[in-house]
Amino acid sequence: MKYKDYSLYDFLKDKFFVDWVKKPTMESDLFWKSWMEDNPEKEIEKAKELLLSIKYREAKIYQTELNDSLEHILRKAEEFDLELKPAESSKYYLIKWATSIALFLMAVTFTYFILKSPESQDLTKSVYVLRETSPGMKSTIKLSDGTTVSLNSNTKLKAPERFLQNTREVFLEGEAYFQVKKDSRRPFIIHTDDMQIKVLGTSFNVRSFLDEAKIQVALGGGKVEAHSNIVNNEAAYSIILSPNEMLTYSKSINKLNKDTFDLDEIVGWKDDKIVFQKASFNKVVSKLQNWYGGQFIIEGRPNNETGFSSTFQGKSLLEVLQGMSSTSGFK
Repeated sequence: MKYKDYSLYDFLKDKFFVDWVKKPTMESDLFWKSWMEDNPEKEIEKAKELLLSIKYREAKIYQTELNDSLEHILRKAEEFDLELKPAESSKYYLIKWATSIALFLMAVTFTYFILKSPESQDLTKSVYVLRETSPGMKSTIKLSDGTTVSLNSNTKLKAPERFLQNTREVFLEGEAYFQVKKDSRRPFIIHTDDMQIKVLGTSFNVRSFLDEAKIQVALGGGKVEAHSNIVNNEAAYSIILSPNEMLTYSKSINKLNKDTFDLDEIVGWKDDKIVFQKASFNKVVSKLQNWYGGQFIIEGRPNNETGFSSTFQGKSLLEVLQGMSSTSGFK
């Protein structure tokens, strides 16, 4: 294990380290105390303090999040109307209301984790809140500095209740669109699994799922600087993006690539727009499952499994499938 190259984020997700902080054994205690004596790094101290300061408490659900949840429920209810026959009378309405209640409970069940400490002058002394969206759900939040963040489905964002005087740092797993409030004194830093994105004030999209082979940063306006967390024998890679440029980081080979991008295809999701550009059948299925929630049962395969290109906005799953069936020739 290359612990000497670990970032703060790496330590927080390392099971061996987390288990030691929460419940040390004789073996782990000996290892980590010896390692810290030989490697007096600030990152491991920060990670340890963060884990030791974890507290759990309820947090308020923002009105925008509640609105998004209710809109999601109504859309699901409309799909349900199309799939059940009205002639089934009492059973129909009973099932419909039971489904709506279940969807509501799922939509408003956010997990909030608070990382709390009495001090307030560096990252480890902040009070952090984790907001999480489930598959089929989206949410928009506003951070304490005025930055607006739109969360796509199946996404986690950990951010302070209030940013400190000298830093603005958040942790992302999934996909989010940021509209960062300009503040020349405090750069805005996003930590992902393998990258750090640093900005002063701009709008951009970040996609970083743990189970995907690539990380994408697409810039709408302003400038951002992205760094890989993985360090080779010499130094970590870094790159600066200008408007309408997208960075793609390949995890397996630790390589950064810069190119232009289609705005609707990358960030259309925040406007409830699904865009496929020459997408493979597997990518279509994966995107729809994440967008609407649930798993699909696939019977057979289409003759052409590549090159699906379609755009849908504000459509139910049934409408999307019917549209793709007529244009792409599968049922």
